[in-house]
Amino acid sequence: MDNSCVVSDLANLYKLIYAQATLQFLLISHGKEGFYLGILGEFDFHDATLAIGRPMIQHHLGTGTSDSEPTTFAHEKMNRYYGGSYAMGTNSRGVSKRAKSIGWVPK
Repeated sequence: MDNSCVVSDLANLYKLIYAQATLQFLLISHGKEGFYLGILGEFDFHDATLAIGRPMIQHHLGTGTSDSEPTTFAHEKMNRYYGGSYAMGTNSRGVSKRAKSIGWVPK
């Protein structure tokens, strides 16, 4: 379901960045050009909520429905649970091109 990085892969990326950033002659970019993403793939909140919803339905922990399809929070619930932010229901995409260019190889 999820192609996210494991902590050890991110730790290896941070070690690479630190090692190269602390050399006498800087070998890597910094500032806007020094943003290194540790990404293996796309994370999709819809797929994640489906994966959470299925066992909830199987264990009768749902809202009385047999459908694990996620539904949209009402505005009041978004305010209550997320301070009005809709960021929890969005997807983001990124490419780890810079990280891989300095030798990062996630497992």
